[in-house]
Amino acid sequence: MLIRLLSFLILNFIAVNSFASNLCDTLPDYPQLTNQLHTRIQTLQPGLQLGNIARNIDGSILYMNQPTAVNYCTSLGQHLPSSRELAQLAKSMSAAGISETVKDGYYKVSAKNADGKADIFYFSSTGYNRPAGDLGKTGFWSSSVYLYGPGLYFILSGLDGNIRFDGGGYNLAVLCMCGQ
Repeated sequence: MLIRLLSFLILNFIAVNSFASNLCDTLPDYPQLTNQLHTRIQTLQPGLQLGNIARNIDGSILYMNQPTAVNYCTSLGQHLPSSRELAQLAKSMSAAGISETVKDGYYKVSAKNADGKADIFYFSSTGYNRPAGDLGKTGFWSSSVYLYGPGLYFILSGLDGNIRFDGGGYNLAVLCMCGQ
């Protein structure tokens, strides 16, 4: 199964890279953009790959509440990222990142993941480089709930790179993750 998935991902990467190369050959910064993308993917946990932002047919962002976001990613054979996975994404955009111990300038993230396990870490968005486009314009749901407040879900703010919790009843953007 893992070999089949890896083969599928490699073939998709080659196809997307070829397509992007054909479209972007005229852009002087295409090699730089490609290198940034590769770096961000490698920064995430091994075996995981970030999907695209969920979109409406017209290409606009598809906003949904947190429970619908979980079901949406599941229907694609993917998963809604945990708070730690979103923190890793922010780190890939130059945020100071994750610490397993108390550290000056870091705040505590006390999450319970979809598998029911507690995940406590410290995070700092200091240095976050807000990305261009939709990734830097909105918030994204995680699958993690606040450990001490059921019904409060963690989100990543694309505006400032912070990981925080909020209620799941309103609509935010969705990024799904491929892999485990």
